[in-house]
Amino acid sequence: MNNQATHIINKLGWAEIELSSESLRNLNNLTNYSDSIINNKIVKFLENNHLHNEVTKSTIRSMLRYSSQSEIFVKSLINDLVKHQKGIEDFYLTPPYIIIHQPKDIKEVGNFHSDTLKYCGKSFTSWTPINNYKMSYPALSLLNKSHTFYIKIIYRILNRLKLSKNIRQIFKFLLIKPVDLIVKKNFTYLWHSDLIHKGNLNTASKTHLALVTRISE
Repeated sequence: MNNQATHIINKLGWAEIELSSESLRNLNNLTNYSDSIINNKIVKFLENNHLHNEVTKSTIRSMLRYSSQSEIFVKSLINDLVKHQKGIEDFYLTPPYIIIHQPKDIKEVGNFHSDTLKYCGKSFTSWTPINNYKMSYPALSLLNKSHTFYIKIIYRILNRLKLSKNIRQIFKFLLIKPVDLIVKKNFTYLWHSDLIHKGNLNTASKTHLALVTRISE
């Protein structure tokens, strides 16, 4: 058991984990399949046609989510995560969800939130980029240690007061600065479900995809 990632997650709420050679091989197969779909002229995005593009994204998500390439990759991915995160050997794993961020697509920009769900017990999120290129913009923003008790309480109060959209400004006042993370190819990112985070605007020129799965008690 590699306890380094467990220690980092316990301390910061998230960790960057390098994939094994088997997972890399399976991720490459998934990425190649993803590229073949996106580059297929039958399934394409149209400028200024939001309805068509949402249908296209849903089609791509479904094709990737239920593909054999995705299933094989997730199986090797969870084997990697079990080695790095103590105690999840008997946890439940959700089917993967595919995130698709087109360049300058403001519809895909998220607000700060956590992934906590009632009655799931302790849980984690695994987030893996599935791109054949090096990322040039911070796809994720994470609030270090926001899974800890006092920050969770602050976040819940802000939600109650309907001020969660102003969370960046409020945490800036409290000297809590988000980590704007440029994710690395061939890595996965694992965080505690209570960690506050968000997805950012794709300011690059290429479509960005990621595979997300939940691991819960």
